[in-house]
Amino acid sequence: MANLRDSLYLQQQRLPEIPPGFPQGHPVEGDWQLPILAPVTIKQDPLDAIAFDDRKRVADARRSLIHFFRDDRKFMGVILKPKAWVHVFSTYGFVITPDLSLGDDMPEWVVAHRVFYSRAVGVVWQKRGIAVIPHLRWRDIAQISQVVKGIPVSSVIAVSNYGFRRNKTERQIFAEGLAIVLELLKPQRLIIYGSVQPEFEHLLSAVPKVHIFEKKIGRQGPTVGAEEVGNACPPCHTLF
Repeated sequence: MANLRDSLYLQQQRLPEIPPGFPQGHPVEGDWQLPILAPVTIKQDPLDAIAFDDRKRVADARRSLIHFFRDDRKFMGVILKPKAWVHVFSTYGFVITPDLSLGDDMPEWVVAHRVFYSRAVGVVWQKRGIAVIPHLRWRDIAQISQVVKGIPVSSVIAVSNYGFRRNKTERQIFAEGLAIVLELLKPQRLIIYGSVQPEFEHLLSAVPKVHIFEKKIGRQGPTVGAEEVGNACPPCHTLF
């Protein structure tokens, strides 16, 4: 735990106040002053979710989601210079905002800045024509009232329980938080990176479309597939 804590604080020292390219005067919301992202429209169901550093594996870039569910150290170079990656990501259908890790013992200002920075990077890309899907992460239920700020209602959001599935307490925090997020944001589409678990499976019927990019516990490497759950047929799982 100490090594993780030390690593996160070293990463925090590398982050500037705002990412290069973030537009001056961009509207923000909430006590954490989180940048407001524009709604996202998905016309065709995504085929794949691929890590930013594994993106050449996709069969159809325009129907793929670029994600950052990796060790923070692997993508720090991307988020420190987000404009330099615009030409790379512009060939893909969507980019999910970077998943900066949050520690349990982080002061609130550190958590707030890491969430802000991830969203601000998303704004940099969105302003340059990339379809950006906001990713929401929380480590405490009390954080959710701020985490949802700046996210459009009835749009598309992404969440991940990857890395938080073995511990019962963490699974419960994720499930309780997801219930609040879905109630507040009422997304038209929900993207889940990880897996569906009994603690929150019942919540998914409230979302018109859910895309599950499954990451097996204990496996390394890229995602192993995607499922789509449609409310017209709740018990039905169609493997892409």
